[in-house]
Amino acid sequence: METTPTHFWHRMTHSALGKTLKLERSTMLTLPIWPLLWGFISAEEAQYMYMLPAILFILTLRWFFYNVIDLMPTDDTTMRTHGSTFSAIVSFIITLGLAYYLGGVVLFLCLLWMVTFGIYQIIYSDTWWPHVSHGIFFGVFPVLIGNASAQDMSFAIIWPMIAGFFWVTSIEMMRAGTALDDDKHEHLGVVNDILGKWKISYSSLCFACALAFLVIAGLFAHAEGYYYVGLMITQALMMTSLRKMDTSPEAAAVCFYTYSAYAGLVVSLTFLAL
Repeated sequence: METTPTHFWHRMTHSALGKTLKLERSTMLTLPIWPLLWGFISAEEAQYMYMLPAILFILTLRWFFYNVIDLMPTDDTTMRTHGSTFSAIVSFIITLGLAYYLGGVVLFLCLLWMVTFGIYQIIYSDTWWPHVSHGIFFGVFPVLIGNASAQDMSFAIIWPMIAGFFWVTSIEMMRAGTALDDDKHEHLGVVNDILGKWKISYSSLCFACALAFLVIAGLFAHAEGYYYVGLMITQALMMTSLRKMDTSPEAAAVCFYTYSAYAGLVVSLTFLAL
């Protein structure tokens, strides 16, 4: 028998404020924050006075993302939910304001993100890999934005960027299992249907790739042993989540989201050892 999740992340994201800011959506609150912190903390000379504004920026960018999604009509020309034009405008203005404060590079990346997102909204019905787009929007871009927000960009950020892509793609694979009917209604190819019984293995493979590129990032940074201990803890957390998964797609997704939230925090702290 399924029970309503009562863990901290579920209560926070499903509160009244959480729903207003779109935090209850499948791409959880922590999903873009952790890759952002990976990029920020991994900077050699990070300016930590910009960390909080960077976190607020990625949250408002995510808020803007879902405001636009809500205003997009479905095939029957009805709104997906009760979208608010006012909320979309407010989130857009706040996002640009924070990007401007964080610097020209972040502002450029913000505009590039919006253009990329706009293109995807036009062609998304022609692709059956919607979770890959989330890997780019909430994995690759946040790492790059985090590094730029730290005011000390480096080419070494390429490894956390790739890790962020696989990390988010792994989690989005689980999300796809909770939206089969919606995806079919919107004529999207359903990844879970295509992969069938291999969907968990595919998600696990993406997570393994994320860890592999985090290891590569540590090797290039000549990280100490503490860094790899943190990655081992991360692996243990995610493997635990896979063992606890229920047969219900919703229960499995909630379990995976919860453990990935804690694991992402561990990785963020691990970057302090670089």
